[in-house]
Amino acid sequence: MTDRQCEPVLGRILLYVHDIEGVAEFYAVHFGFRILKEESDRIVELESPGGTGNNIMLHPLGRGRKSGQTVAKLVFDIPDVTAFCARAARHGLEFGPMHEGDGYVFVNAKDPAGNSISVSSRVFRHGREAAADKAAAGPRQTDLQEVIMAAGVPALTHAQLRLGYDAALTETGVRLDIQAVHDTWLRQVAAKKTPPRKPLGHWIDFCRRRAEETRG
Repeated sequence: MTDRQCEPVLGRILLYVHDIEGVAEFYAVHFGFRILKEESDRIVELESPGGTGNNIMLHPLGRGRKSGQTVAKLVFDIPDVTAFCARAARHGLEFGPMHEGDGYVFVNAKDPAGNSISVSSRVFRHGREAAADKAAAGPRQTDLQEVIMAAGVPALTHAQLRLGYDAALTETGVRLDIQAVHDTWLRQVAAKKTPPRKPLGHWIDFCRRRAEETRG
């Protein structure tokens, strides 16, 4: 994990409230936030309008806590909470014990003025679940011939297209067994019977999109 990846981002502000539904409705109606609620999660997240700005999380207020007493917390998002805590400790910041949520972890601390802060991997939890599901499913094969023929026949040599396709797939992390395309298509390309309709970049982008769709 690089130093840049270990830098947390202030992504959300957590509010402790008694009436979660009422507060959620307030921010949705008056400020355009979108209410996000998962069935097994007691936290309600309010997504900022247009996906810009910080989200708001609503957490049930504890029975022993009164409104106005430490009812807000700054939540910093980072995928590897453990690595960040280790780095913070080297600079003199100690966090409390690690807590586990539904597919994520978080730790708490106080700033010098006594304000509550948290470092959490919550926002990254679905990405890890999706990656785990794909890993469990194993690699998927893609027929290069079907991809190319669906795109149409660009007037390129087989070597040029293969290099371009390989380069596009390198960025997506997809690994394919590349087979020779149809003999008829190769003869058409060699004879230059099919004029170029679109530049090489178009076909590379097309192949990348198809590979990502297949992988997904």
